[in-house]
Amino acid sequence: MQTYPKNTKYKKFHKGTFNKANQNNILITNTNKGNIKLIALENGRILSTQLLTIRAVIKKKLKKIAYIKFNIFPRLSITKKATGIRMGKGKGNINTWYTPIKYGNIICEIYTRSTIINRVIIALKKAQKRLPILTKRINFIYE
Repeated sequence: MQTYPKNTKYKKFHKGTFNKANQNNILITNTNKGNIKLIALENGRILSTQLLTIRAVIKKKLKKIAYIKFNIFPRLSITKKATGIRMGKGKGNINTWYTPIKYGNIICEIYTRSTIINRVIIALKKAQKRLPILTKRINFIYE
């Protein structure tokens, strides 16, 4: 099952660039939306397959004891020409979808009880290994 948008204004996009985000002006506040958050520490892109992989890894470890909310969605397409096709003849077909990530973006939030926080941290460590960018876990636990 691949994640992609149902409707887009344009099917094929230009590649674009990732501007350096100002790393000093990041402000992360707790708005009682999640106990643990996964935050990006560098700019990059996350493919839809990578997003599905980290969702599966987290769900496999946590089962039904926590609620996971992803704040990102793959909305831009990557095109690729088939092998053996000569140069020219326009842009290739859509190969996969991705989402651009900037420094400080919250990738996902996990809502859970404070008693099982160790299992959540282990699940997020496994998910972090499968992401192409550096990330950090932030805990908001109030007793």
